[in-house]
Amino acid sequence: MPLKKLLRSNHFLSLAGSFFSAFLGFLGFGILARYLTKDENGAYLLFLTSFTFLEMLRTGLLNTALIKHLSGVKDPETHREIAGGTWRIAIIFTLIISLLSIIAGMLLQNKVSSEGYQLFFRWFAPTYILTLPFHYAGWYLSAISAFGKLLIARLINLGVYVGFLFWNALYSPTAESAVISYLSANAITSLVCVFAGWCAVKSIGHSKKSSRKELLGFGKFSMMTLVGSNLLRSSDTFIIEAMIGPQAVAVYTIPQKLVEVIEIPVRSIISSALPQLSAYQNEGKKVEFNRALEQFTGILSLSILPLCAILFALAEPLVVLVGGEGYRDSSSILRILAVYTLFLPFDRFTGVTFDVLNKPKINTLKVFVMLIVNVVGDIVAIKLTNDVWWVALVSIATFMSGVIFGVGFLQRFMPFSILSAFKRGVTDYGLIINKFRKK
Repeated sequence: MPLKKLLRSNHFLSLAGSFFSAFLGFLGFGILARYLTKDENGAYLLFLTSFTFLEMLRTGLLNTALIKHLSGVKDPETHREIAGGTWRIAIIFTLIISLLSIIAGMLLQNKVSSEGYQLFFRWFAPTYILTLPFHYAGWYLSAISAFGKLLIARLINLGVYVGFLFWNALYSPTAESAVISYLSANAITSLVCVFAGWCAVKSIGHSKKSSRKELLGFGKFSMMTLVGSNLLRSSDTFIIEAMIGPQAVAVYTIPQKLVEVIEIPVRSIISSALPQLSAYQNEGKKVEFNRALEQFTGILSLSILPLCAILFALAEPLVVLVGGEGYRDSSSILRILAVYTLFLPFDRFTGVTFDVLNKPKINTLKVFVMLIVNVVGDIVAIKLTNDVWWVALVSIATFMSGVIFGVGFLQRFMPFSILSAFKRGVTDYGLIINKFRKK
């Protein structure tokens, strides 16, 4: 593949968007870690974790449904119906959740002392409303494979956010100012997406009841899975906050952020692989489907091995670089988390495959099995040791359970094994290297 064609491919643009977003995200996280106290940083991270969870509800309901129904649609009117139906559902859902958060804040205002939750009840509703156009643009641009525009939108969002954080670090280093920075950056990006035509606002008037019903029928399953996934991701934070305190949340979150380096290629490859796997399944090409699944899983597993090794070997300087000297002890946590990332490709691809095979309930069940393992393991670990190091160790058991469950159930529907995927990955890597040598 010529270099110019590679740089313009959806795979590369998706990966580039994820990497640039992660880099700017790390930069912002480093600013917060260095200029906020651990208590303030922990409070902001709690707000962000809570907001992200409810954003995942909205995304889970509509993102996959929009991509599935809109991808490949040629008829302009059908295109507008699907896009408009998604907009209608998104607006109603956003207003309902925002109203519930306001009511909950009024009822719990004098009963919740945590600064993080106080920030959440005070700022969630306006942030949720103002971020909608930007997030819708992300779903829509993915559905029409406009990954270049999606890359620009992400860079604007995070660039403005990091700029505001720099300003606040100099003049107003508080958790609340960080929340306002997050809200402002998303509001500005939403305006850009609306005026650039990246979120199909004009389609709202073309919504039809039949389209909305179809979107909701599919979206309820993907939402359950994404809710479980985000609970799995957030459960460590909530349990540590409740049982140890905000300082421990800050100490644990630094390694978590660094581990996201490995999750970047995993998410990007899955995003670009999903349409191809779906096409093979819809066309009844079972052999090609099996080969593609083994290829994607095997190559991705081999690709992240060097990243895991780097995180493990350079754990101490990396946590100091991101968080400063006060977080040096987090290096042992990073080493443990680097081990569990080895299971990510098989965990994620088995889940995606269940969705493609129209078995979303199995994917949901897999995620909730992992959630139960993680929550029970975290509580027991903290009760016995009061140390977040053991919480990290539980993560390895959590993702091992996901791989065992996923591969085991997948073998009921198709021939697939970890060994066959690795063999396919090694073979395809050899072919790729030979192609580049010839050029």
